[in-house]
Amino acid sequence: MESINKVDYKVADIPTRAVVLFPERAQVFRDIKDIALKPMDGETLLSFRQPGINEVTISGLSPTLDEESIKVESAGSAVITDISVEALPNPDNFKDVEPNEDSSSSSDESDDNEDHDSEDLCAAQLRVRELRDEMWLIEDAIDSVNNRQRIMLVRSNAADTMEQDKGVRLAELLAAYKNERAALSRERLEAAKVQREVQKKLDAALAHAQALRGTALWESRERRKAKRRQREKEQRRRADLREERKRVRRERAKFWPRYCYSIRVILDVNTMTPISSRRASIASETAVRAVTATATDDEKHTAAAQLDNHISCSLCVSYVTSAAGWTPSYDLQLSTTGTAAATLCFDAKISNQTSETWRGCAVSLSTADAALAGVDADLPELMPWRIRLVGKSRRSEGDGDEHIARSRHEAHEHRAFALQQKRRGGEAKPRVEMFGVDGCDEIGPGCGVSQPDAEAASSTSSSSDHDDDDVSTPRRKGKKKASTRLETTTPVAAPAPPDAVAGFGADLAPEAIDFDDSLVEESGMTTVYDLPGLQTLAPRTPTSKQRVARISFAHVTLSHHVVAKLRPVAYLQARLKNSSRLTLLRAPAGLTLDGAFLGRAQLPRCSAGDVLTLNLGVDPAIKVAYPKPEVRRATTGLFSKESSSVFARAVVLHNTRTTAAPGPGGSNRTTARVQVRDQVPVSEDDRLRVDVVTPRGLVEEGPTVVAGAPGREEDGRDRDWGKATAQLRKGGEVCWDVRLNAGKMVKLWLEYAVSAPTGDVAVEC
Repeated sequence: MESINKVDYKVADIPTRAVVLFPERAQVFRDIKDIALKPMDGETLLSFRQPGINEVTISGLSPTLDEESIKVESAGSAVITDISVEALPNPDNFKDVEPNEDSSSSSDESDDNEDHDSEDLCAAQLRVRELRDEMWLIEDAIDSVNNRQRIMLVRSNAADTMEQDKGVRLAELLAAYKNERAALSRERLEAAKVQREVQKKLDAALAHAQALRGTALWESRERRKAKRRQREKEQRRRADLREERKRVRRERAKFWPRYCYSIRVILDVNTMTPISSRRASIASETAVRAVTATATDDEKHTAAAQLDNHISCSLCVSYVTSAAGWTPSYDLQLSTTGTAAATLCFDAKISNQTSETWRGCAVSLSTADAALAGVDADLPELMPWRIRLVGKSRRSEGDGDEHIARSRHEAHEHRAFALQQKRRGGEAKPRVEMFGVDGCDEIGPGCGVSQPDAEAASSTSSSSDHDDDDVSTPRRKGKKKASTRLETTTPVAAPAPPDAVAGFGADLAPEAIDFDDSLVEESGMTTVYDLPGLQTLAPRTPTSKQRVARISFAHVTLSHHVVAKLRPVAYLQARLKNSSRLTLLRAPAGLTLDGAFLGRAQLPRCSAGDVLTLNLGVDPAIKVAYPKPEVRRATTGLFSKESSSVFARAVVLHNTRTTAAPGPGGSNRTTARVQVRDQVPVSEDDRLRVDVVTPRGLVEEGPTVVAGAPGREEDGRDRDWGKATAQLRKGGEVCWDVRLNAGKMVKLWLEYAVSAPTGDVAVEC
């Protein structure tokens, strides 16, 4: 029976060579090098070894991958005979991988209720005890004197029963009593003096000890307060640490797979005899067989072991996964100081919401996405659209010909296409079925489903070194690509302080930090951006930002547009020519004008060489006034059958700028280009005529005429206001192209006459 050599790998232990990110998916390339393979055991020698079967299992792949996209290629002494993909429950336990217990090594220190007294207080208390002992000795000495006096008094009062020499004995007794009484008095007096001195010392010692005790009590209270504050601070720190751990656990639980894909690859090892490559070289094969026949058993086993040790192969596994991709993001900085210029920072917001971490890999960004093209959809075919006549009785009143404006086949295809698009958007599996942890209550809310943040804080993806030698991007088959290195200008440094923001157009400091260029590869309709260095993409909810390129626009035209009839403001508009080789994709862009952030706008798709138009909002430096119209009766003949009225309106523009503003083409001029639009009514009746009086000579779709008048004629300040031309377009639209100098004011008069038959009144349709 054949023995199968099984080799198991976890996808987390397999190095990632490259990752190609598409807008809504990613293609991952992983390499397994030097897989030790074993041929089938046998007692024959090398030339007669039978093929061996090896089973390589790769487990732990993200549940978001596409099973049909898995490809396995081998290189070495083995042939792939079978590949199978299976979805298995996640064998790992989330609690084992992410323990919930507090791993902090620090522990709460128990409060020390016994405060140690200070040395001064201990010395004072010892002094009090000594003085009290001394006082006790003095009091004992006084008591001794008192007792002896009582004894002497009792003895003196005792009756003398002896009759012989009574007088002599009395004299001696009185003398002894006197002497003893005097000695006791002196002893008592000395003891009283010492007692008073010791009492003074004791009172002083008690007062000193009491003062020290009060100080010690206050210090002890302060120490307890400090300990309590420290304990509360430690508790807050631990609470924050626990919350951070819970947040990390919730974040990781969002990407914890409920099931994983496993790839099983069967490799067939076929060891061949090292015979000569020439078919006629029979002598070489015979010699080898002769040596084999004469070899001993030990030599055979040694040779077999050496062969086993040298049999290996490498596998390259590639697959496509959803829940990962990239979206473009732009930051456009415009400068109106000096020559108009713009700088566009092209960033990529990278997202990885799979269960895999791609470490130390080459990352490429591709604009291709087959899901949007609908590769599985058939080309629609037009069916014959047949119509016929029916009687008037079957025709609905007021229906007209609307019932044949669209065919039934067209309506059916529209409904089918809308349903197909809706289904295509919902093809992805629900994340709750692929990710999450059972018993989410212990972890916290939101542990089962990952919700991507709308505009997360910008952070670049971290890079880490890896021992993988092969870090080149995978070879892409197809047409030859035009590979070019982006031409970049002065790099973008870290955010400047407020005083440096205004100097957008100024030269940056020479020590500004540069960033590596991205390699751009174009192949047909696909563009690939190869990010520099090695990146690490870990699963996370917020997206990470990576700088792709920095483009400078030299051909920038700033102009103002005014439609005073609707809004009396001047809108600033910028026209940029994409002179780079990059195609700008449709994406949101942050707009900065002269160091001031304006907001975010949607940047349209712009190919290389095309012109890009952006609205920058209202420019308060251009003041617009639109007074009420003036109406007067036109002079007509006495017997005229028409009545005519003349309507006059003026658009007043005031350029309040006093510094040089860029003119057309970015040249340094003192004029502002303003496009002004107004309109005159259009007649729907041949008897109703509308004629433009001012500007003179305007003809619909005709040539331009000179227009405009100084805004302040009384003092002549606006005599050199600039110039303007007017043109009448279809639909009664009048357009002025104005060049208004700084600090000047201009009036753009529009007069038109409305003529109608006498007795009729013109009204709006």
